[in-house]
Amino acid sequence: MKIVKTLIPIAILLFISVAYAVAKDTTGILHQHKIDLKAKQFFLFSYFTGQAGGAHLALSTDGLHWTQLNAGRPVITPQVGSEKLMRDPSIHHGRDGVYRMVWTSGWKGKDIGYAASSDLIHWSEQKTIEVGKGIDSTNNCWAPEIYFNELKGEYMVYWSSNIGPWKKAGSEGRIYYVTTKDFKIFSEPKILFRNGFPAGGAPGNNGPIDAFIFRDKNKYLLFYKKDDNSRVPNVYYRTGKTPEGGWGEESGPIRPSTGDEGPSVVKIGDRYCMFTDPFESDYAYVFISKDLKDWQREVTDLKMSHGTVLEISRETAIQLLRHDSTVNDDTNSKALLQRQNPFGHALVPDMIADASIQEINGTFYCYATTDGYDQGLKTSGPPVVWKSKDFVHWRFSGTYFPAAVGQKYWAPSKAIAADGAYYIYPTVNGFIYPAVAASPDGPFKLAKGVDSFSATFTPATLLQSKDPRGPAGIDAEVFIDDNGQPYIFWQRRFAAKLQRSMTAIDTASVIQIATKRPGYSEGPIFFKRKGIYYYLYTLGGDEKYQYAYGMSRTSPLGPFEFPANDIIATTSYERQIFGPGHGCVFNVPGTDNYYFAYLEFGRGSTNRQTYVNKLEFNEDGTIRPVDLTLDGTGALHPLPPEKEIDVISSKASSVRSDMIIKPNKDSLFKRTESFSPQFAFDHANGSRWMAAAEDATPWMLADLGQLQPVKRSEVYFVRPTAGHAYTLEYSADGKVWKPCGGHRQVMVQSPHTDNLNIKARYLRVKILHGLNGIWEWHIY
Repeated sequence: MKIVKTLIPIAILLFISVAYAVAKDTTGILHQHKIDLKAKQFFLFSYFTGQAGGAHLALSTDGLHWTQLNAGRPVITPQVGSEKLMRDPSIHHGRDGVYRMVWTSGWKGKDIGYAASSDLIHWSEQKTIEVGKGIDSTNNCWAPEIYFNELKGEYMVYWSSNIGPWKKAGSEGRIYYVTTKDFKIFSEPKILFRNGFPAGGAPGNNGPIDAFIFRDKNKYLLFYKKDDNSRVPNVYYRTGKTPEGGWGEESGPIRPSTGDEGPSVVKIGDRYCMFTDPFESDYAYVFISKDLKDWQREVTDLKMSHGTVLEISRETAIQLLRHDSTVNDDTNSKALLQRQNPFGHALVPDMIADASIQEINGTFYCYATTDGYDQGLKTSGPPVVWKSKDFVHWRFSGTYFPAAVGQKYWAPSKAIAADGAYYIYPTVNGFIYPAVAASPDGPFKLAKGVDSFSATFTPATLLQSKDPRGPAGIDAEVFIDDNGQPYIFWQRRFAAKLQRSMTAIDTASVIQIATKRPGYSEGPIFFKRKGIYYYLYTLGGDEKYQYAYGMSRTSPLGPFEFPANDIIATTSYERQIFGPGHGCVFNVPGTDNYYFAYLEFGRGSTNRQTYVNKLEFNEDGTIRPVDLTLDGTGALHPLPPEKEIDVISSKASSVRSDMIIKPNKDSLFKRTESFSPQFAFDHANGSRWMAAAEDATPWMLADLGQLQPVKRSEVYFVRPTAGHAYTLEYSADGKVWKPCGGHRQVMVQSPHTDNLNIKARYLRVKILHGLNGIWEWHIY
């Protein structure tokens, strides 16, 4: 309340409730936002979110508390531009009553996107404006804005462009503009502002981008970001007598700040309010000042990326709210939940990393490190193997390596068939061990010596050393060539032949592969396709994980060649995919379909999930950079569909508060996790319901909409490898409940399946033991 008083003098307010909402209370039941329709000012924020899939709108009367329109979904989605993006949307209200929106339509190109509306609800056909056509040495037009130059009676469209080679010597960041009276005919581009420095985001790149013109009585202020993304204050402004230039001395940087972009300025009351997209937070910041010299910074409640704030009339705000309450009464919608889930469609409903995936006799097997035990590298979950017939519905039961339960169990290899058995090579307590079983399902046991582990190492390790600290090396990848000769690859680019016994290496054959790119490396991947051997190795870690590769046409031990475009997977800021790291490549037998599985930074530390994308090749055998998405591959072996019951709504005993995930190495990482009970029904595997930490009797309820037959329930609990006990109840009216499933014995499996023969409208799960959360709940 203190902040609101800072911005606007508050009288006794008459609140009018608007029957739409984006938030939920702790039971998952919708509650209403309140908009003060007696306020003196109303503001509209146009912005985008991580996927740049459209422009979003939000309303506020104080600049701090925002109400998202359209249930948080885009009000307009991109239809034009070579990349069909919609970043940095900016709306201008013309003197002719028309609202005009411009936006960044692609990372590269000389055009921007444009659309118009008379009411902010119905938008014209989109088009591109080639504002940069007359600038030969640029190939980007970013963060466009519109300003009406009342001195000349014409519109200015201005934007940021880089001149010369991107991020290299001789480049320069500039602000350009064109003029128009009708948005049909445009002038040639002119320079609005330049300071001679390069743009590009690196430390010392002080070229201007993200400009914003603000008229302050009879003078004009040009706000801009210096394109240094190293978490230093970087927003400045200059004063001019016209909006077209003649800018005076530089003022700033505006403090306090750890790096911001996309400044947008309005006056709220008698205060200057500059809204930004900060590097350190998902939420918009507002910098407040009376004199443009001393600023205070506040955090708004709006999660967004780069946008523009516009003052609108009370009548327009009411019109938007009325329209919104009519078309958006389902704030529990799947579309909204999808936008609130930054983790996408993970491979399995659990936290796993370092996956080794293969198909054996028509079943997909996924061996991996079990993450999500909250102690970083000090521990891991037990070894379990997830299995699927179609690559969509996964399950596990118990452990495949009993002696390794309770140990730090990392990065198991694929199960290698040899001599009528299956061999697997996990890293246990920091050392590689060979293990053997008669089946890929296990149970596996150590292939040498006693089937037990110590806190350090035992003589049963694959690598041998006289060093009392034990043999160095983790992350085994095993490959058997067409002639039956096995090879092994491990951490720090080491490789060797395996002896035919599969339990020792040929020490005379050990090499360290000299790759194109230096630095620490782990998580090697090796495979053969059409006579070419491929060696993939990691670089960096955390949000900066990458995969590079080399190839050999001679043997698994080289010599290797390294293509010019040798990075196949790296962080995608556009899609908000960070640090694609330790994973595998696998092939669907009998096809030329290859897939790349990788861990993603996820929730930080050892709280990662695994994703899979198609791996594609050029005609010369080189690998194309992977088109990283968090959307999943869908079924690789489709099965006959089974009718699943749609859950109309859900609620829970409590809901954990949103969790802001902190970056480790990349200040551009911005991610927040929410825990709505409806996430359990989105089939995404990456989102989850979690009860509040203090909830001693957690439960979740599913409303099926009407009384109907129910045959089966499958619940995928959070941290399933630690085991769960639960009860399942059903009801026709939500008042009288009867038991129908569950078990009080703690069982390590996922999903927990109950075969039913009931009629119900409601089902309720009560968790008796285990972590209080659910990834997915499927009801048939």
